[in-house]
Amino acid sequence: MTVVTRRVDKEFDTNYSENVENYRKYMQKNDLSIALGMTDMKGDRSLMPSQQKPHQDYYVRIVEDRPDGIIVRGAKAHISHAPCNNEILVVPCRAMGEDDKDYAVSFAIPANTENLTMICSEPEVKEPGNFMDYPIGASIYLADSLLIFDDVFVPKERIFLKGEWVFAGQVAYMFGNFHRLSAESYKAIELEYLTGAAALMAV
Repeated sequence: MTVVTRRVDKEFDTNYSENVENYRKYMQKNDLSIALGMTDMKGDRSLMPSQQKPHQDYYVRIVEDRPDGIIVRGAKAHISHAPCNNEILVVPCRAMGEDDKDYAVSFAIPANTENLTMICSEPEVKEPGNFMDYPIGASIYLADSLLIFDDVFVPKERIFLKGEWVFAGQVAYMFGNFHRLSAESYKAIELEYLTGAAALMAV
């Protein structure tokens, strides 16, 4: 959002980059953790967000624009560790058209915000700590969650994109760039875990 909001500000004379920077300082000062809400439910993937049937809430969208902020509705799926974090950062997950402008939204809210519901997946392994029988599954639980936004209020100072649909795809693309970079650092370790587990099973 740091990269893209500067482009949005330049194009539309908004102040999203200032919001992002203030939010970053707030997170650093209070040493808070954050989960990224990116993946929408999508519904019929052959249709754009605004074309979804039987309802319009397969993607997170703005349902009301107020002087002090916005009201959002919709859902995000497979959000890793959402209930374990202090904050949730919501971003678009795809490029959008002009008719989808209400879905071109990015913001950050506390994880315990009113009208935000988290439905968490159960652990795959019922025996946490049993490292002999489950060397990987006993120690790793992502707590993937479905996030349901049931008319959630977002203050204007926590909004990073609000209808500037031409930049929705850039946000998704930028996430991909940085996520691939971070994945390079931890996938090697995961590979070592899996290789070690396979070696132990082969003995």
